[in-house]
Amino acid sequence: MSAACPLFGFVVQLRIDDVSAVARLLAAMRADLLDGRGLSLIDTETPRTYIITGDGFQATDADREAVVSWLAAQPLGRHCTVGALDDVGHAA
Repeated sequence: MSAACPLFGFVVQLRIDDVSAVARLLAAMRADLLDGRGLSLIDTETPRTYIITGDGFQATDADREAVVSWLAAQPLGRHCTVGALDDVGHAA
């Protein structure tokens, strides 16, 4: 029996209390960035914490950097943290 393949992605945490602002930010991120790169946003059990990974493939460091850059250009981006590229299979 072989070990499961890792699922590379990264965690995005939003420190924004306004639920409607979170919804708008996530919708814009999907439309402006994630969909075009074939990335998926996965909700976690922790409020305002999401996993971004590839839709049927692995996310890359270039994908992570694109998300970091996109968030930096957003007014609420300073309230967001992007984790390192890692095996997120256990959390997805």
